[in-house]
Amino acid sequence: MIVVGHRGWSQKYPENTLASFRGALDLGVDAIELDVHVTKDDHVVVIHDEDVERTTDGKGPVREMTLAEVKKLDAGGWFDAKFAHERIPTLEEVMDLVAGRAALAVEVKCPGETTGRLNGKLIPLIRNYAGTVIVHSFDGDYLRTFRKACGDIDTGYLCKASVETLALARGLGCTAIHPAWQTVTLELNRAMREAGLKIMVWVAQTEDDCRAILETLDVDAVGADCPDLLIQVLTERGER
Repeated sequence: MIVVGHRGWSQKYPENTLASFRGALDLGVDAIELDVHVTKDDHVVVIHDEDVERTTDGKGPVREMTLAEVKKLDAGGWFDAKFAHERIPTLEEVMDLVAGRAALAVEVKCPGETTGRLNGKLIPLIRNYAGTVIVHSFDGDYLRTFRKACGDIDTGYLCKASVETLALARGLGCTAIHPAWQTVTLELNRAMREAGLKIMVWVAQTEDDCRAILETLDVDAVGADCPDLLIQVLTERGER
């Protein structure tokens, strides 16, 4: 079972920061999931929201800020004062930190008019990364565009599980499907396997979530806010 640290180790550290990714690596996760946006001056930065307000002391859309402006923001103090002055990292900084020690699951938010600028920077970074990368998104149009430009890189369709989303994942040429775990029925789980897709479910937030996923579903990977608890349960089950 692949343990995926969702935004790093987001229950213990401010999400999508180098501190969070470092903590997840030290814990021993197999993969790290992160989110990317592109700045006004075409740098790929790691942050979940389109706007910086929720996870920093700033305001405004990432796409309207330069990297220098983004780097002035405190991305840790909102979580705990001891993380004050954590910065929004660039994807390149995260890749340098991880350096192939874990796979990366890069989530692209709905980029709209920024797709071309994002891919112009994202694709070279992915191709030069020392480890495994999968690109995933809820945006089917983006995944279609990415696969045309970079068809040899694995892609996953983020979704709620259904017959329709499974068909869409296949139609997009994705190599994986990444559904919310609570939406996966046994019948859909079997259909995903029969389709030959890798399966990552998200997001485990408690020990009970971890146990429910492991006891009821046949999946390849679990995205967890609590990777420590997921590893603990896997160890108890003799699967780690």
